[in-house]
Formats: sequence, C-alpha cells, structure tokens
Amino acid sequence: MATGDGFFREAVKSAETLREEIDVNITIFTDKEREAPKDFFSISVLDNPVFGFEDKINAMQESPYDRTLYLDTDIYVTSDIIELFDMLDVFELAVAHDVARCESLANDSEPGRTVEGVPRSFPEHNTGVIIYRSDDKMDELLNNWKEDYREGDPHDQPAFRRALYNSNIRFATLPPEYNYFAPSPGFAHGRVRVLHHRILDIDTPGGDMKLDVKEFTSNINESTEKRVSYRLGNKVKYIVPSQKPTLSYRLKRSIQNDGIAKTLQKGLSKLIS
Repeated sequence: MATGDGFFREAVKSAETLREEIDVNITIFTDKEREAPKDFFSISVLDNPVFGFEDKINAMQESPYDRTLYLDTDIYVTSDIIELFDMLDVFELAVAHDVARCESLANDSEPGRTVEGVPRSFPEHNTGVIIYRSDDKMDELLNNWKEDYREGDPHDQPAFRRALYNSNIRFATLPPEYNYFAPSPGFAHGRVRVLHHRILDIDTPGGDMKLDVKEFTSNINESTEKRVSYRLGNKVKYIVPSQKPTLSYRLKRSIQNDGIAKTLQKGLSKLIS
C-alpha cells in the first residue's frame, strides 16, 4: 500500500526485490490511477484514501488473493521466502515480534508498553510484514483492528496488539530474520531474509539514519551464526560472538563436572599425547 509518489516509487523498488526471489503476483494499492511499471505488477486504487495507517488495513481487506503477504514499502527482500506461504497450511496469520513498543494512549509509568485490556506479557508484533489467509476470522480481526485504531492511537500497532489478543485466530510469530530492523539493536541466527528499512530517501519520522540496504544485508549475512547488530551514531556495528569456548571456560566446566584430580589427569594425558 503506497499513497503519494515517493512511497509508490519505494513500493516498486521493494516489490522488485521480492520478485527477484520468488515468482508471485504483486498488487500495489495506491491513492490514484498509476501505470504499472512492470508486467508482473497490478495496480489497485483505494477508495477515499486517508493517507495514514488505516489505508494499510483497507488494502489488506481488499486483497485479491486467498493467501497474501503484506509488505510495507520499506521492505528489502534478500532471499527466497516462499515458505512463508506454507505457514498458512496451519495458521491463519503469521507476523514478527517487534523489537520495541509503539507509543499508545496508555497513561502509564512505562509509556508505550501497555495497551488497555492486554497483559504486558502479550507481545507487540510489527505490522510491516504480515502473511495471512483470507477468511472470516481474518476479516473480523481486520475490522476490529481498524475500529480500535480509529479510537485515536498515533500508531496502528497498539490497536493490532489488542485486536490480535482478543481474537480467536490461530497465529504464529516469525523469527527476526523475516523482519530485521537495521537501526535497532537486533539479533539473528541464520540468514536475514527480510530487511526493514527505508529503501529510498523519504522524509519520515525516525528516518534520520541513511543506510545502503544492499551493503547492510551483505554485511549482516557474512555470517549465519548467532550475531547482533546495533546503531552507534549513524553507523551500524556487527558482533559475532565466538563459537569456540575459551580455555578458562573449558577448564572451569571440567573442574565442575569431573573435579580437580580428573581434570589434571586429562590435561596431562593430552600433553603426553
């Protein structure tokens, strides 16, 4: 869903990265008649767009597909993600856990962490990558999400959190490799397949960090071991913890498990051999 020329251009770039990895039909919902830039795109014009998060929900409701992968415009797909659709053989919805909490209207000592009627322990999910089936349960969830959002939250995710908590939909939580935020502290184990960051230079709240998304994904995927990234100023740092235990760690564990005498005996045997 892309309203406005800048977001439409970014949506096209995002969709092209998806199409490079998997062969799927792609529909871009937008605010006015536009020419499809490639033959695998279709364009659908939203009725009465409001140029806000509600347009996202309306687009999801109008999806022409039985199984839909919704993507924000600032999504860069780096690998084959066709198996996401297999999730819908079991679940009606799959969405990634968010790394932060969006501000809600809750007047609370931890602003943004509390949504009325939802336990703190129920996580907030990021609505930039959503895979879902079109059915009655999903229709109800989308309607409740939209009605709740209209109550006045500045962001759509607190309303989505409450709608999901109160639904009877069967959903799965995607791992961070399928919705990885570059500027936020992040963790990955395996290949990062979906990067969430501005692809084009569009002026948006919180979008002050300029990033070459292709370079970032190349760097973060140099290793597929457990690793973290974090923002330092306007740069992103990467840490890959050593996978090999240190000598002091192995010595301590050996003493704990076998005692000092047996540890010394094992050490002497290795020196002799």
